[in-house]
Amino acid sequence: MARDLILNVFIHASPALTSGEWSHPLDESKGFDTIEYWQELARIAERGKFNAVFFADYLAYYDVYKGPNNWKLPASGGYFIPKIDPGVLVSAMAEATTTLGFGITFSTVKENPELFAKRLWSLDHATKGRVGWNIVTSYAPAVGRQLLNGGKLPSHQERYDNATAYVDTVVRSIVGQRHSKWPQSPQRLPFLIQAGTSSQGKFLGIENAEAIFINAWDRAKANADIKSIRDLAVHYGRDPKDVKILTMATPVVAITKEDAEKKVELIRQHVFQDAPGIGFGGQSHIDLDQFEWDEPIV
Repeated sequence: MARDLILNVFIHASPALTSGEWSHPLDESKGFDTIEYWQELARIAERGKFNAVFFADYLAYYDVYKGPNNWKLPASGGYFIPKIDPGVLVSAMAEATTTLGFGITFSTVKENPELFAKRLWSLDHATKGRVGWNIVTSYAPAVGRQLLNGGKLPSHQERYDNATAYVDTVVRSIVGQRHSKWPQSPQRLPFLIQAGTSSQGKFLGIENAEAIFINAWDRAKANADIKSIRDLAVHYGRDPKDVKILTMATPVVAITKEDAEKKVELIRQHVFQDAPGIGFGGQSHIDLDQFEWDEPIV
């Protein structure tokens, strides 16, 4: 049976998704700090029949590479710095569209869950039922340094244990019991997405989410993640087809293959040269600057 493809725009609320691309003379993402920029992006996405705009977000800036605590380096190249709160943008984007959905990444590690529930409930009203919450637990030690008063980020297991209770509080606050303190929003409960493919992440997704976001860089890894998610859904009594799988792709659009290759080369010319080290350091917590370029790493 044929199934519809779920097509989302994956983006950060910052200048350009590809680090350094903002420096191209024709790049328009310098307007990222205006409502008009995001409204126009939303109109284009809706006109192109996209399902949603999916906002990735980090609570802290990557600061490992050439560090420690070197957030000024990514700032100098516009590596997802500066960044606007996507929750502020979504109401205006919804006003400019009629069918486009919005997925917003919010972490369970910092904000009070009842206050966040009020924000999410408010956004569901403001968008007329077109908002979703991408549930993450944060992973970068920079979150502790920058947002937890210099404290240490809780362990992986502890973050997911806390996330389970956090999501439960948010859901109960919005849905309520027989008599809720808040009027029912258009979706009753905003669409829930979970990002992460650790065993704890998959369980959190199966327990709560309607879609799971995976970031697999090859088909074999994607297939393995999808199979394990669907097997887990069956194990816990859910129809595996009810759990939608979202993954990433980076198409380069042009009239011909030759034109696309030229566009790729042009993009590469504007990539911030420290971007690979910044990204790797932020996600692995390893500062590659401590190694020589040709030094074996065991």
